[in-house]
Amino acid sequence: MMELIQPVLVTGSSTGIGRATVRALAEAGHTVFATVRRTESLSGLASERGDVRPIALDVTSSRSIEAARAEIHEQLGDTHLRAIVNNAGVSGAGPMALVDLPEVEHVICVNVVGALAVCQAFLPMLAEPGGRIINIGSGEGFVVLPINGSYAISKHALEALSRVLRLELAPSGRYVSVIVPGTTSTPILDSALSRYTELLAQTGPVEIYHPQIRGRRRLTGRGRGAADPSRAAQAVAKAVAAKKPKAHYYIGWDARTPAILAKLPTRLGDMALRQAIR
Repeated sequence: MMELIQPVLVTGSSTGIGRATVRALAEAGHTVFATVRRTESLSGLASERGDVRPIALDVTSSRSIEAARAEIHEQLGDTHLRAIVNNAGVSGAGPMALVDLPEVEHVICVNVVGALAVCQAFLPMLAEPGGRIINIGSGEGFVVLPINGSYAISKHALEALSRVLRLELAPSGRYVSVIVPGTTSTPILDSALSRYTELLAQTGPVEIYHPQIRGRRRLTGRGRGAADPSRAAQAVAKAVAAKKPKAHYYIGWDARTPAILAKLPTRLGDMALRQAIR
């Protein structure tokens, strides 16, 4: 079997930060198990330079996770994973009083439960000591903004999950880091903008939320032409390479701002957040 060089598992590798992370890690010399939900994305990943090994994995399917775990375990042999990078994620937008509960459940299932399911499945393969779990978080893991509650709830939960894992895995010498990107040009950004436009076209009970929806659309629209996903990918590469990775890696000033706002008195923080979407 060909020797694997510091192998890393990356979920949600087809586009955006995930794809950029695969590229950055492969260029750094890592063997990258690049997982995607849609099998049609596998061929594109196979064309990446370096030792990139595309694998189908749906983080919401226990059967899919088990199949990927078995395949990767067979390829690893006696080698251990250097890192698990939980990047797979989806957005969700809509007033919490009106949003469909199955949509909320799906966002939480992918962004939180899916990340935990991957950790549980692959933790036995993670190097001990020195292995690390790297979760892709968000500024909305610290503060919430109107009309994006499902996503914010999931990212708050991912922050909590990351901290719990960091505390529980510390005795084994493993690390847990959260990458907090600023506004990044990714398909999730485009998806959110489309969803806001759909909501503005609706009438009835949703109309009372139109001013907030317009504010969210304006705020999100400023992200067009924002930071390239490669910036977040480089932060992941740093966390993989570091002897003792940081608990958080903030990408840009707009990533740090939510963490600062979260420390303000509640009413003052709420006022600042309402102003942000006017």
